[in-house]
Amino acid sequence: MKLEILDYPSELLPLNVKKFMSPIYKLVSIIKENKYETIVELGCWLGHTTIALASLDVVKRIYTVDNFLGTNTVNLRLISEYPFENKFLSNIVYSGLVNKVVPIKGDSAEVGKIFQMLGINVDLVYVDACHLYECVVNDIESWLPNTKFICGDDYINRNYAVKKGVLECAKKFNKTVKSDKQFWWYE
Repeated sequence: MKLEILDYPSELLPLNVKKFMSPIYKLVSIIKENKYETIVELGCWLGHTTIALASLDVVKRIYTVDNFLGTNTVNLRLISEYPFENKFLSNIVYSGLVNKVVPIKGDSAEVGKIFQMLGINVDLVYVDACHLYECVVNDIESWLPNTKFICGDDYINRNYAVKKGVLECAKKFNKTVKSDKQFWWYE
């Protein structure tokens, strides 16, 4: 296993201003209140959440982890027509936050295991990658040991798989699930 840290492109794609970002006010509040400096974002899509989090003064480093392959038919169709990896990287360059964002290409659960092996601990992990049940469980199991706080998105969306995975892991690790609409976290 190895980490594939992406290089930022010298030739940028046009800035993307479309927002696919869910409301992150609760996440921002948690980061600020706890002064979390090191964040991992699992699933970065076009980078809008990445940019919002990296723009916070308290955040010193944000590792983004994405395979840029998508996990459902909508994503797969879009990916064949749209260079999401390059668009994400270009958006980070345009944001002026390259010095804070470390883009990692790979399977989010596998990268979590690598962080464990290397002894890299982080303050917060934000889970918003693959929304399939098995993926959610694998992400939580891989990242929970090396973070102070784990949370995620799409808890009450039409896809019950996220909620099912979050609840199962909460039981397994003796955690209590809290949520604010589609945002979830463990206590």
